[in-house]
Order: sequence, then structure tokens, then C-alpha cells
Amino acid sequence: EETRSESEDSDEKDEPMNNSESQTRLDQSVLPPSTQFYFTQAERIPEPTRAAIALPQRWDILECTCENLERNNGKIDFTQLENLPEEDLVALVNEMAGKLSSKGIYNLCQSMNDMTIEQRLKYLNIFCTHLLLPKV
Repeated sequence: EETRSESEDSDEKDEPMNNSESQTRLDQSVLPPSTQFYFTQAERIPEPTRAAIALPQRWDILECTCENLERNNGKIDFTQLENLPEEDLVALVNEMAGKLSSKGIYNLCQSMNDMTIEQRLKYLNIFCTHLLLPKV
């Protein structure tokens, strides 16, 4: 009996100790983070996949660009093309090649003549390779 009572005593001593340790762990996990955490952390908004954005955006740019070039004295708005990665720009120019009439291509050439040096470095090779040379 004495052995049992000692083991029971040791069990009783262990239980409160374990409970207090687990209670402390729970309390720490429940505690809200310090206010510094809220001020120093940037809110993370999940970004949509690039493919989900690229297709509608590229379609809108294509339509707008082709409409602008098909007008009398039409010009291309290079600001719409600035943020496109090169592979999207190549795909856009390939699609433009099928949509533009000779008037639109003429206006594109006039717009290319008015490009800045930076724009020429970025766009001239793509327009010539994928749009103008295949039309010749």
C-alpha cells in the first residue's frame, strides 16, 4: 500500500507539473503577438497567377493597339507595352501581324520612326522580325 501511495503521490505531483507546462504552452500560443508585429509586417495578398493576368491584359492591349493603328494618322501607344515581358510582347506582335491592314502597318512604321532610342532598342527588333519582315 505504501508503494502505491508513493506512486500515486508521484503521479499527483507529475500531473500538475505537466498540466502547468501544457497550460503555459497553450497560453503562449493563445497570446496575441506584440503590437510591433502588426506594424512591421506587410500584409501579404496572394497574387493571381501570371497566366490568369496575362491573357486578358494582352488581349486588351492588342485590341486597343490595333484600333489606334487603323485610324487615319494612327499612332501606337508604347506606354501600354512597357510592362510586358518579352515573350508576351512577341506573342502580341505575332497576333498584331494577323490583324493589321496595310494602313495599320503603315501607321506602325510611322510610329516606329518617332520612337525614342530606348524604345527602339526594346521594340525595333521584335516588330521587324515578327511583323514587318514576314509581311514583305
